[in-house]
Amino acid sequence: MEEAVTTRLAGQLAVSLRDSGQRDRVVADAAAGPGDLTTVRLGASFATSVRTANTAVHAAKGLPGDVSLLQVRSAHPDMLPALRCGAVPVVAATPTDDAPTSLIGYDPAGRTVRIAAAHVPQRPVLLVEVDTAKAMPLGIEVVRQRLERRHHLHAEPTAGALQPPVLRCEVAVGGWPPRTPYRNG
Repeated sequence: MEEAVTTRLAGQLAVSLRDSGQRDRVVADAAAGPGDLTTVRLGASFATSVRTANTAVHAAKGLPGDVSLLQVRSAHPDMLPALRCGAVPVVAATPTDDAPTSLIGYDPAGRTVRIAAAHVPQRPVLLVEVDTAKAMPLGIEVVRQRLERRHHLHAEPTAGALQPPVLRCEVAVGGWPPRTPYRNG
């Protein structure tokens, strides 16, 4: 579900890059680091699509709906010089698969482009994805609240009691192939 939502949004973002002014704004934002898609100004239609996609992601993950979870970023740091020099990127959704063999991207004409995951592509790629650094803590809080309500676990643990593991989320910036990182430990 999540990947279908981000894939649709990637296609819409790619088509908006036909306009060089819009492309320059999106590329500048992505080159600066992961950018919140709700702040990308590409018109009312795209803004509506982002809000709809964000709502769908929240619903699929069972998260409260007041935080923007969708972002765009450069797929790999080695792509930044080409992006800054005006190369027209392909836009894809970050795969949710742990070992993707390829990604489906979109060019500004709306055509699909298969991107091999075995090596960093020559053409720059922008990724549309769920911001796991925001989603993970929200998900953990939802689980904690549900457990607390269900098991009344709000009491302070006694000294020496077992403590639950600390879950951390490491957001990979760069690295190929792109994937959604989760780490427990």
